[in-house]
Amino acid sequence: MAAEQTDPFKWIKGGRLDYQLSTPTYLAMNSENGMLMTLKQAEIPRDDWDAESKKKAVSALESLRKEYELLSSLKHPGIIECYGAEQTADAFNVFLEYVPGGPVESLVVKYGAFEEGLAKAFAHNIVEGVAYLHSQSIIHNAISTNNIFVDNQGNCKILELSKAKRSTPGTLDGSSEGAYQVNDQADLWSLVEGSSAQPMPSNVELSPQAKDFLSQCFLSGPSDRPTAANLLNHQWLTPASS
Repeated sequence: MAAEQTDPFKWIKGGRLDYQLSTPTYLAMNSENGMLMTLKQAEIPRDDWDAESKKKAVSALESLRKEYELLSSLKHPGIIECYGAEQTADAFNVFLEYVPGGPVESLVVKYGAFEEGLAKAFAHNIVEGVAYLHSQSIIHNAISTNNIFVDNQGNCKILELSKAKRSTPGTLDGSSEGAYQVNDQADLWSLVEGSSAQPMPSNVELSPQAKDFLSQCFLSGPSDRPTAANLLNHQWLTPASS
């Protein structure tokens, strides 16, 4: 396959980043201006590989291509920025914004459960990003604290769109645990469900506004849950709430 590149620049590959993402991820540097980047890389299958290895490589390659197509069409401070892509004879490379804080999940492990004020600030960032995705008819479909990253200013960035879907309200999608409805409210359920799995300190009591926010995200019927755009007006996320 012929090599191709968008937004060409020279770059240097660094070490692998310990992220739980769908594609091997590395630190990289733009060797022309020194900017650090996140590199997601999928290998091009080789003729001498066995059938199973080729199958896995093709799946990873298709997944990364899909993610690149989506990310390259998006522009929002709450979504990881895509700088371009390059295909060589050996790999398909996607260059993304480097977010040094890493995933929210790892920050909880390092620093413990967040105070409610910080959790609220993060939640506002994340809900804004999710609302933007939904405004573009994109459902993330795999959002979790492992694929929401924090920059050095405390801003949250959503990435890992390899499982994203174009919104089709009411569509049923199969899973190992049965059928579930793929719609924008499902993203919020997934996010809050993952966040709630983190242990809370025994001396922390959530405010009534925070409890109400969580309860609305956990309403059993997807159509009963507020959309991300609606949640931005929730009393817990507005400046007046404590």
